[in-house]
Amino acid sequence: MSISFAALQPQRGLQRLGLSFGQGALLCRRGLHTSSVVGSSQRRAPRMYRYVQDVHGQLFLHDTVPKNLTSCFKNAQFLDFFIARLRPNPASAIETRTLTISVDDEDAYRGQEDAEEDWTLDDGLAEDEACRRADARGYHWVSPCQGELNFVRCHGSPVVFRDLVKDDSGEGLGGDKLRWAGGYHEPFQPHRLMVDAATGYVYHPSPTPPLRSAQRKMSEGREKNPFGDYSLLASALVLERLASSLELDPDAFEHGKGGSIEWRGKRYEMGVL
Repeated sequence: MSISFAALQPQRGLQRLGLSFGQGALLCRRGLHTSSVVGSSQRRAPRMYRYVQDVHGQLFLHDTVPKNLTSCFKNAQFLDFFIARLRPNPASAIETRTLTISVDDEDAYRGQEDAEEDWTLDDGLAEDEACRRADARGYHWVSPCQGELNFVRCHGSPVVFRDLVKDDSGEGLGGDKLRWAGGYHEPFQPHRLMVDAATGYVYHPSPTPPLRSAQRKMSEGREKNPFGDYSLLASALVLERLASSLELDPDAFEHGKGGSIEWRGKRYEMGVL
């Protein structure tokens, strides 16, 4: 039995299969494998879907209105499966180290898409052309699954750290974890935080990809981290957990200094992206 990401969406029939989000994600994980090559000009494009991820790390179908906490995807297993497979759109020439899209950019992309026919329904579209069209509309990331391409437009980075779990067990700094996707965690490194001089957003080194294939390619030097070098800290995380100890210094941005943050009684300098 094969199930696509689309089948994991109640809007597209998962409930008709009698499956929950978690059951669908497990079936997809067992029955499907990630495409090894994306963007081949020799292949016809498979099924295509579009998603948007905001600065809070919330994931939506591109045409969801309104986009808020109640309408985003929440199932942890689905988010882990989907986000773990994110990689740069092969047609994108944009630097993936950090990618910040403003609200104005998002409105422009939406207006462009609203004024044209849905290109994702073109059965004769070659895969490389599908990637090119997606990239031209701001979908610089893709989460492939056998039988479909899931293009994603991100407002900061493909991975967004959404929560900070502070460990008071006595293990010190090494026990503090940043949560991303549905339930993945990454050690918090306050001494490596960076600030985007253009937006003021705070970034942390990207997590290690959970997929073994990606880890192997990185260890062999064949690929860089598919998530980019740095990933965004969600606005809510910064405001609720770090704001009281965070000092940004815009006047020093041009000198490569972003400010500083105090964590567990020690103050750390931050750089600039």
